[in-house]
Amino acid sequence: MIIDIKTGGAERWHELQTAAYAGMDLFDVDFDEGAHRYSVDGVVLPSVTQVITRFVPQHGDQAAMQRGTAVHAACHLLIKGILDWATVDPRMMRWLTSFAEWLERTGFDLEQSEQRGANPLHGYAGTLDLRGIVPGALPSLMRGALYLQENGSIARFKAHNGRDDFKVFVGMLNFFKWEQGG
Repeated sequence: MIIDIKTGGAERWHELQTAAYAGMDLFDVDFDEGAHRYSVDGVVLPSVTQVITRFVPQHGDQAAMQRGTAVHAACHLLIKGILDWATVDPRMMRWLTSFAEWLERTGFDLEQSEQRGANPLHGYAGTLDLRGIVPGALPSLMRGALYLQENGSIARFKAHNGRDDFKVFVGMLNFFKWEQGG
């Protein structure tokens, strides 16, 4: 199961994002954190975020992205069992409580967290939030978004199973590349 962690409300473009992540072969890619640039064998690849931001401008809201980055980092530490709760920014505590409650109730079995990957055939890259197994989950729940709750209540999972989601993302990717002169 591929899961993208969210700190905001459900948006339709989230389905395209998880479809793009599902299409990646997960392997180490080079990543320049300052430039937020992925490359494989020296070839720079557009990120899932760059492509979606081109078509969904609100996806690029800086405050939401900064909050999401901080919460993702803390969730990664939590799921790895190395989060020091004493160091958590109080503004992030409820989001993390929401995630911790979901982990406990579902018995989520982590395979990968914050894993960079790429799709060499289509030429894009990104960072997958979570890949794992929820015991007893239906096979149709292969990907989706986990909406952390600002009030600290258990996170809500929304399955993404649109058959055309990946095709739509690839269309956006191709247009993005065309605009860039590729």
